[in-house]
Amino acid sequence: MPAVIEYCIGNVSDSTRSRLESLPGEAVEKPCLERCGRCFTGSLLVVDGTPTYAETMNELIKDVGEEE
Repeated sequence: MPAVIEYCIGNVSDSTRSRLESLPGEAVEKPCLERCGRCFTGSLLVVDGTPTYAETMNELIKDVGEEE
């Protein structure tokens, strides 16, 4: 289970933000994750300090939520 999930405020919708906050662990909203090239072209979360990518935010949230 992830302890900290960081996300860029500019790259998530309100509904995605709600889903992230419902995941186990702490969801931390950041003004920037300093990975703009990847953040603007796809779905990115930083999970326990490790950048995590997927084709869609739905896939990424599902993957992060299933980590144990």
